[in-house]
Amino acid sequence: MARDKFVKFSRLAYLLFFRRHGYPGCKDWELEKYLGRNYKEVIAEFNKYIEPLGLRVEEVEVEFGGESWRHYVVKPIYGSSLTDIKTSSLNQIDLAVLAVSLAYVLSSEGGVPKKEVVDVLARKFGKNRALISLGRLIRYGYLLERDDKLYTGLRTLLEIDVDKFGALLVGRLKASSETSGGG
Repeated sequence: MARDKFVKFSRLAYLLFFRRHGYPGCKDWELEKYLGRNYKEVIAEFNKYIEPLGLRVEEVEVEFGGESWRHYVVKPIYGSSLTDIKTSSLNQIDLAVLAVSLAYVLSSEGGVPKKEVVDVLARKFGKNRALISLGRLIRYGYLLERDDKLYTGLRTLLEIDVDKFGALLVGRLKASSETSGGG
């Protein structure tokens, strides 16, 4: 491998795989800064090396906080279940709290009052446990709290297929995957 290509792949791997901020991957301007204007070509070449590992660099269009930008993350090529991967130090209760919270947030047009979510979660997990889990999810960036309302966090937009999650909630995904032969 040529030295220049090796350096660019090393920088790209560092930007994508190592945590430098509260969300996975990196923004397009970071790639341009560290790899140059032809960063998309570098990504295409890099994908050839990581695809045998079942991974691929994908571009995600993110709208967050009134801004819109392109973000690049490494995702599995073949769908993974939560049992196949380690979820960033979230336990089963935190995952359940995230699922319920996201269901509430996605069902509303804007944010949902935090008190409503806490009340629902408290019935199942207890108020203290609900507050601890919500606090962790906010800290990790899965949820965003603003003016006592909860919103979808940046990390949720990057790591979770929100459309697929919504389809699972309303039961449409099972019917569509059975007719298409996929799973």
